[in-house]
Amino acid sequence: MPHTIKKMSLIGLILMIFTSVFGFANSPSAYYLMGYSAIPFYIFSALLFFIPFAW
Repeated sequence: MPHTIKKMSLIGLILMIFTSVFGFANSPSAYYLMGYSAIPFYIFSALLFFIPFAW
């Protein structure tokens, strides 16, 4: 059985960096400033967080 090494793609790395900087850390301030209109922001950041792990 050949041993294959999985590598992270560049897009996956970029999305992980993007969500760690702009994603969940800003969620409380987004809710404080925007109220219930921040819900799409939560959904968007959650989707971007899990996309790199799906590949």
